[in-house]
Formats: sequence, C-alpha cells, structure tokens
Amino acid sequence: MVFDNQTIVIISQQPMGEMFLSKHHYAIELVSRGNRVYFLNPPDQKQVLSPGTIHISSTRYDGLFQIDHRLWIPFATKFHAKGLYDVYMKWQVRRILNRIGTSVDLIWSFDISDTIPLRCFPEEIKKIFMPVDWPYGPISINAAKAADHIFSISPEILNCYAERSAPKHYLHHGVHPVFTEPLEAKPSNGHFIRVGLSGNFARPDLDRNTLMHIFRGNPSIQFECWGNYAAKNSNMGDAGDADAELDAFIQTLMQLSNVVMHGPVSFQELAVALKNMDAFLIGYDVRKDQSRGTNYHKVMEYLSIGKVIISNRIQAYQNTDLVEMVEEEHNQQLPILFQTVIQQLDRYNHPNLVEKRRKFGAEHTYARQLDLIESLI
Repeated sequence: MVFDNQTIVIISQQPMGEMFLSKHHYAIELVSRGNRVYFLNPPDQKQVLSPGTIHISSTRYDGLFQIDHRLWIPFATKFHAKGLYDVYMKWQVRRILNRIGTSVDLIWSFDISDTIPLRCFPEEIKKIFMPVDWPYGPISINAAKAADHIFSISPEILNCYAERSAPKHYLHHGVHPVFTEPLEAKPSNGHFIRVGLSGNFARPDLDRNTLMHIFRGNPSIQFECWGNYAAKNSNMGDAGDADAELDAFIQTLMQLSNVVMHGPVSFQELAVALKNMDAFLIGYDVRKDQSRGTNYHKVMEYLSIGKVIISNRIQAYQNTDLVEMVEEEHNQQLPILFQTVIQQLDRYNHPNLVEKRRKFGAEHTYARQLDLIESLI
C-alpha cells in the first residue's frame, strides 16, 4: 500500500490536543504526503456534546480532520455489557463513516482499550493495529482482532499478541524532523547545568520520590520540565489522578527554586527548548509503568538532540551506549547514576557520543518509519 492520496482514519485513546505522541505525529506525516486523515477521538465522556453527536472539524494541518463524537448509550456499557457495547459501536462506526462521506482506504488503530474496535469496521478496509503501551489484558488482545498487520515499538509487546495471526513487525518510535534539525543553542551563563524533562507529570507511574530526591539533592542544577502537570488539562491517556499525593508533588515542584515547570507546549516549541539542555532525565517506576519500561516516545526526541540521557531501565536501549540507565527495575541507584554522569558531563557529552545519538535519531524520523511501514503492508 502506498501512502499517497488515501483516506485514512486514525483511532487513538489520546485525542488531539497540545501534547503530541506518535499517533499525532504519524497523522501529520500522512497528510504531508497528500493523504486525507481523520483523527477519531475517543467518545466524549464529559458530556460536552449532545448524545449521538458526530462532529468533524478542521485542524491547523491541511488535510487533517478531527472527529469528536458522543454515544447514545452510557459509556459505562463498555465495562458492564461489552457484547452489547460492540454491537452499538458497529452502528456508531457506520454513522461515522457515512459522515466522512467517502470511501476509507485504511484504519490505523493505536487503541489498546478496544473502545472503538477494529472489528466494527467493514472487512474490506485494510487495518493496522499499533500498540505502543503494555496490554491491559484480554481486552487489549481482543483489540487486535481484524487487524491485517500489527506493529509495535517493543518485541515484548508484540509477544503478547502471539495468538493473533496477523503479521507482526517491530519498529522503534519515530521522531519529528524538527528535533533533528540543527539549531544553535543559547549559551549557558556558566552558573548552572540545565537538565530537561518532558511528558505528563500527572502520570501515576512517575517515580515521584526518586525525582524529588534528585531535584533536592542537586540544588545547583536547574531542572526544566515541559508538559502537563494537571490531570484535568491533559489530552494524554492515563493523565493521572487529581489526588492529594499528586497535588503535594506538583506544589513542591512549583516551590523548588531549581525546578521550572513550563507546562504543555507544542512539539515545535519543545524541540527548540530541549536543544538548550545539557542533559535529560527520565524517571518512571517500571513496576507501575504503562509501557513496562520497554520504550518511550521521548527517548527518540532526546537522542535527536544528542545530549546525554539519564534514565530508569529501558529495555529497548539496554546493551547500547545511547542511554545511561540503571539496570534494576527499581530506581534506587538513579540518584547516584545522575550525579556520576553530571560530574563527568564533558565525557558523556563528548562530540562523538553526541553525534552517535543524533545520527540514531535522524535514522528514525516519522518519514522513514512510514516508508518502512509502507514497504511491509
């Protein structure tokens, strides 16, 4: 299948919003090739829309449209009567396709929650299933039913779908070229080292205790954080719980003099900001992590910048010198590793290492990843 002049529907648990993940970037890359792409958001659960509404709107990208919709039935039916819910969704899908008003060539689903099942779409439409997080259980495995191809950023995740007969393909996360383009960074004022973090700081799998230990234990280092830190304002799935523990964590971060919370920004702004960092820090609790420490989208962005990455264990980068990581599932050694790297920053940011990281990132732009996917389907 050639990605050119096609009508494509992307299904995602994470709706269109300020923060972009792989599904949003793939949508942009697809429209850049002359495709017409409809980004199908999950059903409206906040009752913003009237029951039964299907609303298609333009986005700031030519050829990319956003579909918002609300079910006639309670969304909770999905959890209490899945068979009935699936029957309803087949009708809902037919309504959505009718609203699109033209034949659809490809359905590309990132939805491991099986909220908008691939099997509810007509058999004749080609279907890709792309799980980028660890499956929830049987419901996530069922989500791959009817898929013609299964792609994932982790062999471990692909292994979970062994019972599905569709061809399975492993490929790394992609990166938008804005991260790989050279940009003259602003010179440091010489008084502090800048360490960047990006993502959703309201996520419950963030290792808050370890990160706080690192922030407080390194008062001369400036930690700059980009991304959502309020669960209610995020377009990311698993946004986090608005609980007392999260509130206390965020309030403490806001009060620390060496931590800057920038909030969510566009990926273009993020790319510019990250290029001014001296190092990057990742700190998830692998035991709670939604991807089980297999791989993270942000790593490819950091690698494309080239500066050293200090992280919890990431399976996709073990036995490489691309990421400095702890080997255990726990992060007890992460504060020690952080200080070790920072104390030898010139060594870890040697031009040869910076260039190796940048080259790896440049080899995995979304354009290149899409070329690979195109060759396999």
